[in-house]
Order: sequence, then C-alpha cells, then structure tokens
Amino acid sequence: MTEIKISKAARGAERTSHIETRVKEIISVISTEIATNGGVYPANGGAVNKTEVIRRAAIGKTTLFSKTQACLNQYVDIWLASLKVDHLVTRGSVRASHEERAAAWKQKYEALSAAHHLSELELQQFKSELFEANRVLEDLLKQHDKAIRELESVRGGNVVSIRKR
Repeated sequence: MTEIKISKAARGAERTSHIETRVKEIISVISTEIATNGGVYPANGGAVNKTEVIRRAAIGKTTLFSKTQACLNQYVDIWLASLKVDHLVTRGSVRASHEERAAAWKQKYEALSAAHHLSELELQQFKSELFEANRVLEDLLKQHDKAIRELESVRGGNVVSIRKR
C-alpha cells in the first residue's frame, strides 16, 4: 500500500472510532434523560428510535447503515430493543403515560383539596371552641372580682383574703 492509502485508512479508522464514541455517549445521555424523567424520553414526543440517535449524535443519516458501522448499528438495535422492554419509547405509549400521570396528579390534587377543606373546618371548630373558652374565662373573672369585692366589704369579720401570687 502506498503512504496515501495508509493515511486514508488511518483517518477512516479514526473517524469510525469517533462516530462510535459519539453514538455511545449519546446513548448514555438518552438513558440518563429517560431515567431522570420517570422512564419517558423528554424529547421528540417521547419517541426513541435510530433516527433520534443519529440526530442527537450529529452524524449522517446513512452512517449507521454502512458496512463499516455494522457492529455499531447492531449495538444501537440491541439498545433500542432493551429500551422498549424497560421504558416507554413510542409516542403512543408516552401519550398514554401522560394521561395516566395526569389522572394520578388529579387524584392527588383532589385528595389534597379534601384534606385542606377538613383542615379549614377543624380550624373553624377550634376558633369556636376558643371563643367559648374565652367567654367562660371572662365570666369566671367577673365572678372572681365580685367575690373579692364582697370579701373586702366584709373585712371586719374573721375572713382574710389570700395573698395574690
């Protein structure tokens, strides 16, 4: 082989390994995004497919389908197949998942709202009880003052007032 052919082959091998690295990094990033979003891919309407991997890796549309990238293409296929088993990766399943999540959030909201209403009712009941207790306290203080006045009016006898603390 001539020197030019060798350098072309070396550059080709370098490009191939660079593409493989980018695709594997993107697969890792997509997996992380899916994990952090509760099993749903947040971009592309929730659909994860080979085209999305190609777009995210910023490689040509036919790159994965070339003879040189056959192993990488198979790797992506295996990853996508495993992803479909574990997560929601099609638009239809994501839409259904969103509907289920919305229903779950609505149920949580309604439960929270009911708990809030109960808390408000309890607060009103406690305020009413506090008002009643204050009224009783006021009556008792009036009776106490009346008893003290009567006691002071009778000071001449054997009755002695108890010192206040």
